[in-house]
Amino acid sequence: MDYQTSIGDLASLTAILTTGLLPQVLAAMNDTATIVDGDGRVVAATRPHAIGGHAPVDPQRLGETFIHGLRAVLANRSDSFDHVDISGSPEHCARYRILPLRSAGGGAIIGALIVRHPLTEAIRAERRVSDTLHHVANMVHDLRTELNAVIGFSEMMLEESWGALGDEHYRTYAQHIHLSGTHLLHQVNQVLDLSRVDYLGPELEEEEVDLAELLRQCCQSLDMLAERNGLAMSMEPATAPIIRADPRLTRRVALNLLSNAIKFTPTGGRVSASTGLDAHGRPFLAVRDTGIGIAAEHLDKVMQPFAQIDSPQARRHGDNGSGLGLPLSKRLMELHGGSLHLDSTPNRGTTATAWFPPQRVVAPVQAPG
Repeated sequence: MDYQTSIGDLASLTAILTTGLLPQVLAAMNDTATIVDGDGRVVAATRPHAIGGHAPVDPQRLGETFIHGLRAVLANRSDSFDHVDISGSPEHCARYRILPLRSAGGGAIIGALIVRHPLTEAIRAERRVSDTLHHVANMVHDLRTELNAVIGFSEMMLEESWGALGDEHYRTYAQHIHLSGTHLLHQVNQVLDLSRVDYLGPELEEEEVDLAELLRQCCQSLDMLAERNGLAMSMEPATAPIIRADPRLTRRVALNLLSNAIKFTPTGGRVSASTGLDAHGRPFLAVRDTGIGIAAEHLDKVMQPFAQIDSPQARRHGDNGSGLGLPLSKRLMELHGGSLHLDSTPNRGTTATAWFPPQRVVAPVQAPG
């Protein structure tokens, strides 16, 4: 959008901007407007201190990115420019928009209008949430430590490290403690990882990852669970590249997709895993099942944390899970610059595919050995 003067210079706009109702309207919106000339010098601004607003915009203070954007607008190389500054205290965080000012009749650009909208409340709210979740993450970490102790002691009891338990009921109770503790630890780890990804900004610890070997190990670790649930689990012959990724987070994605498939596939079903390059050169991990499936209208919902799907299939299955596996996997793939996609049909099954960007390939496709 261009703003045109009726006189051919900045005088009329300066008068409009600094007198009458416009300054009061901008103040009510908590915005500040500044006019600069063709050289980027401030010509006029709303009177901030009289109406409770912020100081006029100083392009030099906002750094090179802002100045380059302003010059692009003034040189008619850009119709507008948007800039967000959250580098300082909440009081100084704001969103800026630069629009060109033209002379009458759509002539030459004679300056620019810079509108500043403060982000103080939004930044404060986000930081409050971040601080709260930081404390929650610390608490969850402590809980995980205690759970590891419970699981460890239950394993010692099951192995009868210090002698026989005696009554067989004690062994059954120890098995229940171990199973429940392991399940709860898995949920705690999901919450901790999700809070880290969303609010603590983890950096990827990247190294070369053999996708085929990683997927094979994940299938092997869950093979007993699939067998106990009466499922056939297989891995298709792998022709996968070596990629650069965070191996721990990539393994978490593969385990989440596999365990989800096992959890929501009835006895007698199949779960198969595959990896390779798609037609666009993107490395992928895919898990296909013959489970209860997901209706099309629920595909977006299952990607939201703690989402629970109330459907006849899920009710018959009896276990909706925690609602964290898919959202966490989606965020972990996004951290790698990739994506997660679900293709599902109720009562027929689901295919979950995790794609990495092509630039993460560091070695060509490895033929199956």
